[in-house]
Amino acid sequence: MKGDTGTSDILQLAYGTEQLAMELYRQFSGMWEDEEFSHFWREFSEEERSHPEFWRNLSVFGTILTTIS
Repeated sequence: MKGDTGTSDILQLAYGTEQLAMELYRQFSGMWEDEEFSHFWREFSEEERSHPEFWRNLSVFGTILTTIS
């Protein structure tokens, strides 16, 4: 059971890290007057948008598998 807690913690950390990255990139996009740099960071932020959901879904899937086993 201890392994399950560790896995859950790792998945939560990954989820939170992806959310922070998305917000950081969004903030970077507002720091540049040069539209090319601003656009680059805005696109990067948009790319990150799906990543937290991946980790959340993986966490939910893992919980379901643990419950079934």
